[in-house]
Amino acid sequence: MNRVKTKSLLIVLGALSISALSFVEQNVALAKAAAGYTLFRQALSLSDNIDTRPKALSLIEQAIVVAPDNANYYWLKATILETMEESEEALPVINKALALSPTGAILWARKGAILGDLRDYKGALTCINQSLKYNPSYMPAVRSRARILMKLNRFEEALANIKIGLKSMASIPLELTLWRRDALHCAMHLHQWQFAVDQASALLLATQDKNHRFSAYSDRARALTALKKYQFALADWAAAAKLQPFSSTPHLEMAAIYKRMGQPARALQEQKQAETTGDDWAPGRTLGRY
Repeated sequence: MNRVKTKSLLIVLGALSISALSFVEQNVALAKAAAGYTLFRQALSLSDNIDTRPKALSLIEQAIVVAPDNANYYWLKATILETMEESEEALPVINKALALSPTGAILWARKGAILGDLRDYKGALTCINQSLKYNPSYMPAVRSRARILMKLNRFEEALANIKIGLKSMASIPLELTLWRRDALHCAMHLHQWQFAVDQASALLLATQDKNHRFSAYSDRARALTALKKYQFALADWAAAAKLQPFSSTPHLEMAAIYKRMGQPARALQEQKQAETTGDDWAPGRTLGRY
């Protein structure tokens, strides 16, 4: 009877020891997870600023040492490396993330972006499609697919994707502006002139940035020229000239429009203006493509 009690006691003590050990291991794991997450959050907060990205990279590398099986940490490291224009180094890092989490839509999208940077556009498109397979409503992947399709000169397919984004981002002005720029780019290539005018007009209402306004005025003017709305096109080129007074492009484009309108004297005037004020002017340079 005593032997049975002794044996039972040993079994109970053994179980308690295992439980205690398990408890300690769980606490250690929790502590590591907490430390890793703290480092991850710190790195994430620093990753958007070009000046603090090296520090962010150092922090996320520390997080990976603490918790080497967390796919999110490899994703952030790959993202930071890509934004630092080190896409070749980022590729094996994102592959490690995918090995840990092969169905992660955000991971496939990041790999697609990295391959796009490396000009492997077909590989990028495959990855982005994989991302959308796991999360069809992941808009960053939809936009990435559109931009890759543009790189492949598949503008109709790109615009179809962009229109999804225009509808989805209608209530987010900053994001909507980015989608409109891509929409305008596609519309110009596809010669969808009225759609281009509409997108450029929306962009002019949405931004005060001089460079972006110059581009929007320029594209809208070209689209209006193609639509033979010459007076409106001239007004846009005049507005563009005010934004970039040392560019010859607006004056050369106006010269081309005046030629179409049968006003050679005004055309010559604009040509001379381009020669005297345009830093980018070169002898024999003419425009008026549309």
